[in-house]
Amino acid sequence: MKDQVLYVIDFAVAAEKEAAMSQLIEALVASTAKETGVLNYHWARNANVYTSLEHFESSQAAYDHLINFAKNFAEDYLSLGQVLSTKVYGNPDAAVKEILDGFGAVYEETVASYAKVLN
Repeated sequence: MKDQVLYVIDFAVAAEKEAAMSQLIEALVASTAKETGVLNYHWARNANVYTSLEHFESSQAAYDHLINFAKNFAEDYLSLGQVLSTKVYGNPDAAVKEILDGFGAVYEETVASYAKVLN
């Protein structure tokens, strides 16, 4: 995971905005599926808290994704709720850290990891 970047964001959404959040997630998944360097892009929810797990092969791939998000989705996303937490794993570069710091990022040091690549 030397060059990889993985982050997990918890995002609280007001009940009356959950339908809009579901639509936004569909658009985000469709857009992200077209990007290069994405290893995993996963959304889940527990009540009104939505969690995204975003895993990239490099800081450049994470940066490209975050710029696409900022240009096309950030305004709608931020109008639906608030970021509760952002945990970052791997080795993001300064440009990625600068963006993630805006989401209150906490950086975790990787001590060991294993990933099985499935085809």
